[in-house]
Amino acid sequence: MKDLQLSRSQLDRSLQWLEKHHFLKRTNTHKQQMYQAELLPVPDYNPFTKVYEPIEDIRFDTRELKDRIQGYVMIPADAINNRMLIDDYHINKMWNYQNLKVLIMLYAHCWLGYFGGINPDTVHIEENLNDLSVHPSLCYNLKKTEHQVKKSIRRLLKIDYFKIVQVTFIKGKYVGDTEIVGQPDHSTTKYVLRHYYLADKKVNHKHLREKKGLIII
Repeated sequence: MKDLQLSRSQLDRSLQWLEKHHFLKRTNTHKQQMYQAELLPVPDYNPFTKVYEPIEDIRFDTRELKDRIQGYVMIPADAINNRMLIDDYHINKMWNYQNLKVLIMLYAHCWLGYFGGINPDTVHIEENLNDLSVHPSLCYNLKKTEHQVKKSIRRLLKIDYFKIVQVTFIKGKYVGDTEIVGQPDHSTTKYVLRHYYLADKKVNHKHLREKKGLIII
């Protein structure tokens, strides 16, 4: 009460609100005892029902997440192996949380049918192929500095989790890899990052049907 500058009734009401909305769970119920509670994982707020829901009540299948307008990233099974997740010093030097998060997050920005790979506005690669920059929003989502994110991308490039591909755009629309379609009049070319491990769902997306044979997978 002293720290928060609240009256006893204000404090009681606040604690009751936190319990009701699944932020806290009281571990003793006798009102004559000192208040004791367990801090719970932050609940999820459902904008449709306008209520807070405890994490353990949320289903994490894709349909449920879509219905709740919650984001998720789909990763091809062969992109992740058990070795990457082993808690071992030598393995963790490469597969630390930062590198794993960068790899996974960039799958969310990979749109083969629109960009031929990772959105070039998210990861911009200069023509000399040695310089790259990342959009600030990606750093915010990863909670990492641009230097840290770029360092992870370069490490993943080195071990062949990404490749750099030159692609051709006409009127802002990806039309194929430059190696195959060349550089027609009024076209522009860009360099994009492309994952080596691609989800079948993305490779066979309807937007790629007209580009079959124009993209190097």
